[in-house]
Amino acid sequence: DLSSTCCVPRGQVSCHNPEILDKSSSIRFLCSNPQCPQSGLMHEKCFDKFESLAVMVLGKHARCRGWSEKQKLNSLWKTRGVHSSYDLIFKICACECSHGHIRRDLEFEGEVVEGAGVVQADQEKRKKKKSKK
Repeated sequence: DLSSTCCVPRGQVSCHNPEILDKSSSIRFLCSNPQCPQSGLMHEKCFDKFESLAVMVLGKHARCRGWSEKQKLNSLWKTRGVHSSYDLIFKICACECSHGHIRRDLEFEGEVVEGAGVVQADQEKRKKKKSKK
């Protein structure tokens, strides 16, 4: 059952117990594949390891070499703006569905929805509704 397994990219960080028992303490991710069957949830420990790896990878890019750790962390999951750097790390963010890339859901407010692709589709609908008003 993929709806309750950790979505950390297996080639980057090893998750010793993929089953997520406490969804409220997990970190929410979105997949760029709208049909992604993965949970979109990551253990806090896996997230910490993955984020540390992403910051290290980010630090190797010329654009970010002079940035502090705080600047790297603040820009890591942003997809727009002057200090957006997700485009520099997305290659290490390959989703286990093999058809997309994951990124942290910065708009997540605590509700647990099954499937990372479902959340992506729901957010697209919300954006369309807001733009129609």
